[in-house]
Amino acid sequence: VRIATLAIGGALVKQSLEGILEGEGSQARIRGVALGDGTQHFDFVTLQDHVGAKTQSDVQIKTALAGSSQSIYYGVTRVEETGLGAAAEQENRNLLLSRNAKADSDPVLEILTNDVIRCGHGATVGPVDQEAFFYLQSRGLDRRQAMKLLVAGFFNSVLSDVGDDALREEVAAEVEQKLAVASI
Repeated sequence: VRIATLAIGGALVKQSLEGILEGEGSQARIRGVALGDGTQHFDFVTLQDHVGAKTQSDVQIKTALAGSSQSIYYGVTRVEETGLGAAAEQENRNLLLSRNAKADSDPVLEILTNDVIRCGHGATVGPVDQEAFFYLQSRGLDRRQAMKLLVAGFFNSVLSDVGDDALREEVAAEVEQKLAVASI
């Protein structure tokens, strides 16, 4: 299963994505992008439950937050006792575009067997890299152009993994359109 999700509208957005990997060799790949502005609030929950043997899951959720927007991520990757030979990755990255934006991330691994290939998780919350921002401005880009380029680059690893070209282009266009009016 491959899932791609985009969250850019709505004052309060709640998304819950669950994958129960029961069959031997089952796979789940989740990619998510969220771009918040104003007082928007995003609440994301993911669950990958590895029940079958030799299952694989890979979750990447990236958010960029401007204004006073907020994001909360709670992700659980569980490998049951029957999930022998499972492989799982879970990643949540949050880019704060203003001082008032906030993000909380809680990735959780529950490994109930000692027979896994690999299981990992990670989370980051931080501001734009000021050196990269300054570099782009030193090359003639104004503040908004530099910020838009940095956010596009931040989202690129997730968007480039969307298998459907038309969908990837549509999501990139939606992000570009929101960035054009965001308070960055």
